[in-house]
Amino acid sequence: FKKYNIVLTTEESDVIVFSEEDLEALEGLDFSDNPFYDKIRDQYLIYVWSGIRKSDLKNFLSVINPTTKSYEFRSSKTGELNEIPAFDTLKRLGQKYNYQFPQPVHDTIVLREIKEICKLIPSMCVPVEKKYTKGGVEVREIKKKYELVVIHTARRTLATILVDRGLPYHLVMKITGHKKITTLQKYIKSKTDLDLMLKIGNGGRT
Repeated sequence: FKKYNIVLTTEESDVIVFSEEDLEALEGLDFSDNPFYDKIRDQYLIYVWSGIRKSDLKNFLSVINPTTKSYEFRSSKTGELNEIPAFDTLKRLGQKYNYQFPQPVHDTIVLREIKEICKLIPSMCVPVEKKYTKGGVEVREIKKKYELVVIHTARRTLATILVDRGLPYHLVMKITGHKKITTLQKYIKSKTDLDLMLKIGNGGRT
């Protein structure tokens, strides 16, 4: 890399996830006059609430149905059988499209447009710090939250929400496909519960 003067950049250490409030706002956006944005938003919500890798989208869409509590399909990457709970948002989207989902949009387009869509959500426009290493030098930048959204943010979001809601790690791993708890723990990006910390620090007093 030195020979060809290529500067290596590490993956950013500060990644973001959607809060449950962010997701509620995202699903609540009215795109009745913009079918293209409507489709992009819905495809991203499927990524979030299934926790699937993008290579499994078509396999997953083919098994969503109105009669079961979970959807099973084989992962393109591992060949293993995945079981995704029929979360409410997935059921709502299935009903919306009468379980006949349109052809998925390419992820390069989804990535570009979901950032624009998220700009419409006030909580996604707050500034956050991005930190990464470039050429051995630590770089810090201030970005808007929506600017840091990537396709993989969806999987991290679902894992974080499920852990925060109290689902045991071994059950979360059945959805995300992680093999080691230590790997999943690094994946989780829970927000600090300041109210709980203050309550404990104040000896239980509110």
